[in-house]
Amino acid sequence: MRGRVNVDWSVAADGRLFFHWSEADGPAVAEPATRRGFGMHVIERMIASLNGEVRLDWRPEGLACEIVLGAWTAAG
Repeated sequence: MRGRVNVDWSVAADGRLFFHWSEADGPAVAEPATRRGFGMHVIERMIASLNGEVRLDWRPEGLACEIVLGAWTAAG
């Protein structure tokens, strides 16, 4: 099986953390027609508990996901 996953993150000037995940060159994907699986429910609840949001884009070439978390600061 072939494919690539690109992952990056950044912190905006206002402290929001942006996490990006995108898949390419793998098998075709499609949004689930009827329901989300258990794993997706866990991810969405975890992000919501951190006052964040998850955006999913089910592209034919692979899933693109953006997670945005509220103001974030590094420890130290």
